[in-house]
Amino acid sequence: MKNYVTTVHVLFIISLAIMFTSPTLYACTGLFSKAEDGSVVYARTMEFGLDLNSKVLAVAKGHKYIGSTPTGKDGAEWESKYNILGMNFFNSDFVADGINEEGLQAGGFYFAGQCKYQDFSEDCKGRAIAPEEFMTWALSNFKSVKEVEAHYKDIVLVNTVNKNINTVFPIHYLFVDKSGDSLVIEFLESGIAVQKNPVGVFTNNPEFSWHLTNLRTYVGLSPENVKSKNINGYDVVPFGQGTGMKGLPGDITSPSRFIRGVYKLASVTPFKDAEDGLNKVIRAIKYFYISKGNVVEAEKGNRILEYTQYELYKNLNDFVMYVDFYDNVNIKKVDGNKIDFSKAEVQLINFDEGQLFEDITDKMVVK
Repeated sequence: MKNYVTTVHVLFIISLAIMFTSPTLYACTGLFSKAEDGSVVYARTMEFGLDLNSKVLAVAKGHKYIGSTPTGKDGAEWESKYNILGMNFFNSDFVADGINEEGLQAGGFYFAGQCKYQDFSEDCKGRAIAPEEFMTWALSNFKSVKEVEAHYKDIVLVNTVNKNINTVFPIHYLFVDKSGDSLVIEFLESGIAVQKNPVGVFTNNPEFSWHLTNLRTYVGLSPENVKSKNINGYDVVPFGQGTGMKGLPGDITSPSRFIRGVYKLASVTPFKDAEDGLNKVIRAIKYFYISKGNVVEAEKGNRILEYTQYELYKNLNDFVMYVDFYDNVNIKKVDGNKIDFSKAEVQLINFDEGQLFEDITDKMVVK
């Protein structure tokens, strides 16, 4: 028992060191859950220390993609089988998080210091893509988690430096489909780790299996208030509400967000359908919002501010996406069923307006 505890503590310290010695910190959080009617809802925050310049991206089936390689030569080539809706990055035709018309969801989450991608060689050129292209490759080719699990080895993720961040994008991946099936894929030093996500929560470092182990430390938390106790004849009465969650970590690190996410999601009252579910996950994901100045990384004399650039919500059963941005928190709806994908292979919506305030003064009525 002593050796086990020591090992866990050492792993925890090492994992935190990896996170806090990375060039910049990225604190994304994802949640997904299933409604009583079978609908699956998904929500995530997108945090980054650089402006991703993200736009809503719609890509039509038939669009041709070419994978990136470290040499600048073309990698894998493929044609999308499905219409895709998602959020892009750095004006790319690839998505950081998206959904296809069949209800498959793919999200990339920053995973600094723990990724191990393959070195490029001519032998793998025809199957090579950059790590940030993996989500789009999956959404282009598959309609379910089961298919992703069967074919993810058909492609090779290679160490291609992204010129926008001057390093290889370190990412681990969360896939969810409209049945509620899920899959986490991580490219580690020890090999490729593939497993289901039984808790509906995803964050960043360390690897996903570590988060599930760490969850055991917080097994005593509960939404139910702690009862009074009598100790040697003295009644000890708890202060106020929320005593069952005493000890819930409140900081912004990935392990703490994972624990908060699990208990936040688990304590949400059951929802009947997608509309009810979206209403609840929207409120749940706000629990992880990071304002500018909450997380600061000092790098080469610069102060890099980590913040929530957007929050994304989806109903995986109807090809509809909702998004709000740091400078405009009004939730916008994008209905993939109403998009004319025959109009162009690639279409964009760029939200560059500031915060909007709905004036409801004229709705005042006499009591």
